[in-house]
Amino acid sequence: AEQLQWRLTEEDGTKESWLSTIDAWMIPIVGSLVAQEAISRFLGAKSASVARMGCYLASGLYLVLGAIPLVIGLLGHAAGFEAESTDSYLPELARQYLSPLMYTVLMGALVSAILSTVDTTLLAVSAIASRNLVERVARNLPEPRKLLFGRSLTLLAGLFAYAIAASGETIKGLVEIASSFGSAGIAVALLIGLHSKFGREMAALGAMVAGALASFFGEGMPAWFASLFDEGASASMPGWTHGYEGSYLFAVLAALAVYLVIGGLESRGLIGDRKKSPAAIDAPGL
Repeated sequence: AEQLQWRLTEEDGTKESWLSTIDAWMIPIVGSLVAQEAISRFLGAKSASVARMGCYLASGLYLVLGAIPLVIGLLGHAAGFEAESTDSYLPELARQYLSPLMYTVLMGALVSAILSTVDTTLLAVSAIASRNLVERVARNLPEPRKLLFGRSLTLLAGLFAYAIAASGETIKGLVEIASSFGSAGIAVALLIGLHSKFGREMAALGAMVAGALASFFGEGMPAWFASLFDEGASASMPGWTHGYEGSYLFAVLAALAVYLVIGGLESRGLIGDRKKSPAAIDAPGL
């Protein structure tokens, strides 16, 4: 009987490098630590004990529910099922083994879950940006104007998300970009801020900027932006503008290095205000 084997390969079947393997594991693990659906929930808890228990229960649910698609994939492989595309594996598997009614119900639930996640993400982007940017820059702005800014930010976030989705080649690639872009610096600032008093606001901001810039170039965003206007211009750009392997790993390392450097300068009183509290991420409880 055929046995399942662990093979580190890319989607096109080529052998996967160790940098790509590290990235493939780091993106869902580290990215999930700072996912907005997790942070917004525990910051909105009424006490630290409730937030802690909620995180423990959520981690168990992550493992249980996350094992469902894994089991489905293993069962499909054991049954000899081969999909035309990896992106449509679940719909094709369901269409082959389920009745038309159950297939319709499953696909409706799948689309509903996707739309619910997109809706929550767009609203979270608007809420966090309004809280941390608009209210700090324009403190005396009337409430109707704040509401207008919030709706405008939601629209811009939706357009940006659509542009990324339209440019993606596979669902796996889109998930990797969504989970990795900008999360490296936030993860570094969050983990250090939770477990130590080293570093303050400038260190956290520096780490987030460094992580975002490293992800921007590592994911090949310069070439992608150029391709939106001229495909030929993108092809003629230098190789480093098209991204590189291990982009998320290097983004985390860059964010960590910047945090340590700025944190050291802050601790010596060379920059920043020594009376400020340790760096913390400000987000509304949703």
